[in-house]
Amino acid sequence: MKTSKKSILSLLILTGVFMTACQKKSDSNSGSVATTPVVTVGCLGAGCVSSPGLLISASSSSASTMYGQFDFAMDFNGDSTRFNVADLKAVLSYQGPATMSGSLRITNGNFCGLQNNGSGTYTMQATQPGNMFGGGLSNARMTGTGPNNFRMDVTVYQAVLYNSADPQGTIKGSTTNGMFLAVRVDNVNGQPCGLMIYTP
Repeated sequence: MKTSKKSILSLLILTGVFMTACQKKSDSNSGSVATTPVVTVGCLGAGCVSSPGLLISASSSSASTMYGQFDFAMDFNGDSTRFNVADLKAVLSYQGPATMSGSLRITNGNFCGLQNNGSGTYTMQATQPGNMFGGGLSNARMTGTGPNNFRMDVTVYQAVLYNSADPQGTIKGSTTNGMFLAVRVDNVNGQPCGLMIYTP
């Protein structure tokens, strides 16, 4: 029985949302694109993981919408004490905290007060690690700084890695690593937003 990529992504998104709800309850008790991934300096505040090590780099692009075009180029970093950094396929077996950081290019952006003077490339840094399991990252957070000092905070509900051009699948050194993304822009310049971005 064939299952579409959209169905798989939808299931992963629902799983991520369910996991987030459960975590909040417990807390109350206590597609290759032209952009090149950039290695940002670690993370911000509580966004760090212990002994960060690069798991993989990947890129993805959204279909152009009335809100603009979104091109992501991201590095995924995990706790290097939990995996062999020389293993090019470590991301497939890695389980534990991981972060996303890199760049987000917005073309013709028109949402949440951004408008075109906020279009351009944003440097994205991790502010909260998510959970990596089976080549997918869920519930991570980033903040981005872009043109004209525009800032945005985003939540990554799901980032699922793939490589349809490589018979060996996702490997650290491949330039064709892609990712299915479900990302919410939480705010722009401190103003609530809530825009959801999906990449195929």
